[in-house]
Amino acid sequence: MDKAPGLKIIILLFIIFIISIILYFSWYYKVEKITTQELENIQDLFSQEDIELTWELENNSGFPYRIEKELRNINIKFNNINISTENFKIIYQPWNIHHIIFKISNNINIFNNNKKITVINSNLLASFTINKYLQKKISISSSNIGFHTNKSIYDFNKLELHFKTNDSDDLQFAIRIDELSIPPLFLEKNTLNKLYITGEAIKYKKIDINNYFKWLSNEGGININNINIDINETNIAGNAFLRLDKNLDIQSSISIHSNNLNDIFTLLEQNNMVSKNTLIKANLIIKAIEISSKTSNKQSIFSINIRNGYLFLMGIKLLEIPNIREYLWINPVPQR
Repeated sequence: MDKAPGLKIIILLFIIFIISIILYFSWYYKVEKITTQELENIQDLFSQEDIELTWELENNSGFPYRIEKELRNINIKFNNINISTENFKIIYQPWNIHHIIFKISNNINIFNNNKKITVINSNLLASFTINKYLQKKISISSSNIGFHTNKSIYDFNKLELHFKTNDSDDLQFAIRIDELSIPPLFLEKNTLNKLYITGEAIKYKKIDINNYFKWLSNEGGININNINIDINETNIAGNAFLRLDKNLDIQSSISIHSNNLNDIFTLLEQNNMVSKNTLIKANLIIKAIEISSKTSNKQSIFSINIRNGYLFLMGIKLLEIPNIREYLWINPVPQR
């Protein structure tokens, strides 16, 4: 007597289920093996660029829904700079190996000789995706992150960084900070309520990690399409282009409009960043532009240039700008 049709269907479904489980197990462990190989490939690529990447302990977890590879005691060395963190987790689903999530839930230490930066972070997440055109997108976010140096503390709330490649040699980027609760430099007693920036890193493919300042001073640069800053009651918006010269002095052209630009110079003067005479000069220039714009019924646009180590407002020299070499952790600042 033939078996009932329903029983045949049940047996067939059971066989399909078992085969699916076997195939999934096979696929999962194949992808997990690829992950290990990719880590080793990255390590080799770094080595070719004289960058040393090491880790001491590796744990695998997440089965069956995702692959989690946890690295311990990670250390990166390049150009006399040492970056280390205790824990680094790589997460992705077996069915989408082109989307990888990175998670760091502990501090990151950056050393260079006697200089140190400690990145105090709260579950820093990074998402890396590659589409069918091999274009890459990286998004980094943290609900709270701080940069602590020997002299200063900078704490950020709701930090977001986005990077995207396209068919050109430029790297698109976007930065969003909803609050800088302990601002740097002249903003120590004030709160940066908002900082939004979008733009491109020009010819980013030519950046040499061991000599990145050379890219900034030769072929590269930062093109800022839009910048929007809120400091207390002052809003600043505009665009800019930034690069370095051969002496690593900042070279920049900035075009902005603001509802209260003179307040920024007042903050500079209150924190001994500029002299009283510079404040008076800046206020006169700002007032003149505002009156002229109001007369012609136009928005006040302020042109700021940085060249040869000085900042110019509407073509008038106002203050000296520090050489960026000391912030790049390279040789001492050259004499101008």
